[in-house]
Amino acid sequence: MVVRNLVSRLALVALVLTIVVAAGCSSGGSENNNNNNNNNEPPAVTNITGTVFLDEDGDGLKAPGENGIADIVVSNGVTVTATGSDGGFSLPKEGSFVFVTVPNTHAPSGLWYRNVSDTAFNFGLKPAPERSGDDFTFIHMTDLHLDDANLVILDKAVEEFKTISPAFVVCTGDLVNTGDPTNNPAGTQTISEAQAAQWFGAYKNAVSSLTMPVFNAMGNHDAANIACESATGATAGCSKDAYRNNFGPTYYSFDWGQYHCVVLDPNGVSAGKETFSISGSQWSWLQADLGRRAKNSPLLVFFHEPTCGWRSYEAFLTLLKQYKTRIFSGGAHQNLLMDSSGVSEQVTAALSGEWGHGDNPDGSKPGYRIVSVTGSTLDDFYKEVDSTQQIEMSPAGATWPIVNGQVELAAKVFGAGITGVTYAVDNNTPVAMTLTAGAKWVTAKAAWDTASVPEGYHQITIAATGGSGTFEIEEEVKVSTETTLTAADLQAHLRTYQGHYVTVQGTVEMAMFDPAFVPEGAGGAVLVDSTGKVLIYAGQCYNPALPTVATGSTIRVKVVPMRFTWGFMTSSQDREGTFDQFTAQESFVPAGQKEDSGGTKVARWYMRVVRASDIVIV
Repeated sequence: MVVRNLVSRLALVALVLTIVVAAGCSSGGSENNNNNNNNNEPPAVTNITGTVFLDEDGDGLKAPGENGIADIVVSNGVTVTATGSDGGFSLPKEGSFVFVTVPNTHAPSGLWYRNVSDTAFNFGLKPAPERSGDDFTFIHMTDLHLDDANLVILDKAVEEFKTISPAFVVCTGDLVNTGDPTNNPAGTQTISEAQAAQWFGAYKNAVSSLTMPVFNAMGNHDAANIACESATGATAGCSKDAYRNNFGPTYYSFDWGQYHCVVLDPNGVSAGKETFSISGSQWSWLQADLGRRAKNSPLLVFFHEPTCGWRSYEAFLTLLKQYKTRIFSGGAHQNLLMDSSGVSEQVTAALSGEWGHGDNPDGSKPGYRIVSVTGSTLDDFYKEVDSTQQIEMSPAGATWPIVNGQVELAAKVFGAGITGVTYAVDNNTPVAMTLTAGAKWVTAKAAWDTASVPEGYHQITIAATGGSGTFEIEEEVKVSTETTLTAADLQAHLRTYQGHYVTVQGTVEMAMFDPAFVPEGAGGAVLVDSTGKVLIYAGQCYNPALPTVATGSTIRVKVVPMRFTWGFMTSSQDREGTFDQFTAQESFVPAGQKEDSGGTKVARWYMRVVRASDIVIV
């Protein structure tokens, strides 16, 4: 997902950096993220009662003699309770759904949730010993943006899932793609409910052949007709009705092995605009849900929008830090491992790539993440769709691809029958790497002393031999003690640094971080050093707020180089509009960040600021 708030003409002529909103610190926003359909008047509260039972015949219906199961967690999205000795429970009739936290000993024999308007609230469970093991594999996919072409990619991925045989699959949203401006007011080009229903149905049909559970999280694109929430007499959260009708609760939990798994919904609407955070009923539910878990126990958390784009996250991350938490998110269409206030957050690139226009902006091809869990240890591999043999370099330290001294080279190799892996520097004699076999791939490691080569750029070739022959990848690294890049150095090696954190520093020639000219949380600057100019951008950076940056000041910034094709930037398919901000201010883009072929515009490179805290005024 990418948010492109349309700005005024005054902002457009002011500076290139209104482009910022297109793909900056995050890609969207929302504020109130309840699973409730709350009216202005609180609903009359009556009790909901039901039973969680052992479904002996597996038909999903409670028959005489099928006994209840004690200590199963049940919730209405606000209150959390546990079943008694007879499997019975009672909850206030509030929220949208009643749902079960399926334990690691059982699987649901029917739906694990019921709409609060239903009359029967019995939930059948059947024994599932395969869910209790400490070693398992799951798949994380995200940002499918389904249209006819991207549905083909999903179908291919599903066939690959069958051969990988994960324990479960998690999809963190943005199932839909094209917006419908004809059915929505100007500036609110959200997906219509009819379009959402069409593509939700196509998605469910595509994954229906999988034998493992598929868990879904809502993406911001999946909120249909956001304008409905601004209508007179509208019900809050009505933009989520199409999603709920197809998938049930937008937040819930389940257990697998020793892990408690939580699926969240940070999508909301404030003043007619998307915002992101966990608040209201969902926050109450999350505290109650996690309150039943022992502190420091392992926790997997899934949602769409990376926390770097949330309005508020301090209390949320403080809560998660009480557990051994790993977050998996999407939304940014790139692979990026972040330390979110002390909590590890893995952003996964999009299955649709650059919204159907090619590779993801970080250079990764359309794909998904395979996560191998061995007890308390997690390892993962980003698997490209259609790839049967693949090598993924694992960054050797936080400054990669800038290295110095003794470096541990590490590569993960996916393929059948891997018997050997080597590395070579600048096409010199290959050196054998030590192999460790994992559940789905082989990890190869070797020590490299960079003192053996002069400072500067060098080619690392990783070659693997498997059942289908030898295959290899080549990556460029820079051997240097200096980790701050000049403008000329960065732009001459854009492919080398694409998708990686790098540091640039310069004098601000032009700045725009003023909400009077650009949307809140957006901005950027043109930096000048002795070698040239660099354009940086940020968008949806609310917490912390972007600093005041004055022309003539010197700043040091951590950025991630991203590549956007001109075809995508000038398309009208994405629901929030086009890259008007990018294309209208071409004159501000340094030549080193333009990629053209003759007179044809091919792509543009923009240096993305992930968090406002990555900007330091020197």
